[in-house]
Amino acid sequence: MLYDSNQYDPADNGYGPIPEGDYDFTVRGANATVSKNGNDMIELELEVKIGSEQTITAYDWLVAVKSSLWKIHSFCEATGRDFQAGELLPEHCLSRQGRAHFILGSPNQKGRQYLQVDRYLAPAGAANEPQEGKLQETPQETSNAGAEDGIPF
Repeated sequence: MLYDSNQYDPADNGYGPIPEGDYDFTVRGANATVSKNGNDMIELELEVKIGSEQTITAYDWLVAVKSSLWKIHSFCEATGRDFQAGELLPEHCLSRQGRAHFILGSPNQKGRQYLQVDRYLAPAGAANEPQEGKLQETPQETSNAGAEDGIPF
């Protein structure tokens, strides 16, 4: 097989740059682990649908610390889980679908940027429609300022 190596640009994945925005996702992997600060954490592997033909893989981390409960709450709300249950296990996450706002993360050592979850999005009308068995609650502050844990690890 012959090919012209000069025609290949490693920065061109055939689809062009993926813009920040709101995308549908499916949880394809979920693993219980411990953060570098010793807190319980679930590492999520998300299959993100970009347009009608492209999917990419993105990763996110849900850490069981007070300053990150806003993210666990938004994940539960986006995927139809009951946040009030007070427990989230990897098997509760697998195959769940939802929508999230993705941003470009910091460049890695090779200078590449990847999409990362900024926040999970509640389905339209979810704030007005209580889920079965879910207690109504006052919306919580969603700032992650002063995080107790060095996410994403």
